[in-house]
Amino acid sequence: MTFRPTNQPAFRATFMQRRLYDVTERHPDQAMRHVTAAFRFPAPLELDRLRAAVAVLMERHDALRMRFALDDENLLRASDVGFEPADVDRVLSTHSSDGSDDEAARVALRHFNRRNDPPWRVVVSRRPDGDTLIVAIDHLVCDARSLRLILDEFAAVYDGQSPPSASPRPFAGFLEEEEVEQDAAAQDEVAYWQARYHEFPKAYSIGLPFATEGRADGLGTPAFEEYALDAGTTARMRERAGASRLSPFGAALTALNLCLAPYADDGAIAITGVLPNRRDGMYDQTVGSFAHTTAYVATKPEGHADFANYATASRAAIIATLRNSRLALFDLIGRLGVGGSLASGYGYGIYLDYLYAALDTSRLTLGEMPGIELRLDSGVNKSLSLWVVERGSEVVLKANFEAERFSRSGVRGFLEQFAGALSGSEERAGRK
Repeated sequence: MTFRPTNQPAFRATFMQRRLYDVTERHPDQAMRHVTAAFRFPAPLELDRLRAAVAVLMERHDALRMRFALDDENLLRASDVGFEPADVDRVLSTHSSDGSDDEAARVALRHFNRRNDPPWRVVVSRRPDGDTLIVAIDHLVCDARSLRLILDEFAAVYDGQSPPSASPRPFAGFLEEEEVEQDAAAQDEVAYWQARYHEFPKAYSIGLPFATEGRADGLGTPAFEEYALDAGTTARMRERAGASRLSPFGAALTALNLCLAPYADDGAIAITGVLPNRRDGMYDQTVGSFAHTTAYVATKPEGHADFANYATASRAAIIATLRNSRLALFDLIGRLGVGGSLASGYGYGIYLDYLYAALDTSRLTLGEMPGIELRLDSGVNKSLSLWVVERGSEVVLKANFEAERFSRSGVRGFLEQFAGALSGSEERAGRK
């Protein structure tokens, strides 16, 4: 392998990294895959402090110096031991704007050159009304929970503080636990990290969050609840889907913003949408032929201007949608309506990570899909999965949840609110 770096061992990528790599390299214009956060500031950001923060994070986290390359049929990954000032310049950029963040968003969401460039970007949009800061990281080296750690550290360093001590070093937990047990090469990598850092950070694995029906996502007792949509709601959902050129499932997912807000607490909440692809009579949820979109919105309390408050004083709302919606980064903000508005001068943060289907999903009909899974992620354990399933002419919402963490009546109420959102009724969606 001749790609940079040459000063550290190269390891074989995990199964999910390879699948994700294949999809995004084959469709670089459509299949971008990032975890991204954006913040609005009323005053200009200081470029020198931003450069210092970028340098500190690159020094702390091997994943932010990681490169990928194919060696024969194997995808290999390795990290530079050090980095050059030019690497910081590749990460950080500024763009002048007359009031739109579109150009900065396009730069942040460009396809990464995984062989030669660092796997993340920090983009500043200079606007007359203040700056917008966008942080985008390649999903091959980062997941949503890890992004929160990166943002907390970035905020602390920018404000002249030491990074939070709770953050593990390195930020490089690439292996699913089951992969470690089955793969000798994976065990070698664990041994390498353990020798270097004494403790392997298992909490931050890269595997995409799939679940199977019938299994609780967390550690509690699995329980189930169903809610059948009435014929009118089903018809309206399909009608709205046709008008917006979304699949019926896409129309269903875009309704989430109407009913999720009451369940967004002070912790990180994420919802994932998964569209399985049918191939050779079987459903394959791992090959990467799926549409996947999540979004996270954080608002800051009025009167707090420090960067740290933007990153840590968060309320979350999530929306998941399919590939045909093609939502732009900042178009999504207007759809969420949670915790304040841009007009009020509140700060916000948003991350998007989306992967368009490698195959043409527009030809697939509702009846060909086993369901869309929406997973509510509260902290470490994923504790609720929501399925949208067609049974003949009937569409059923099915929740799989932990009995210890959710009451059945509460889950039933959520399904009723979700059904109200699908029908297009904000009153039935139960906004609070």
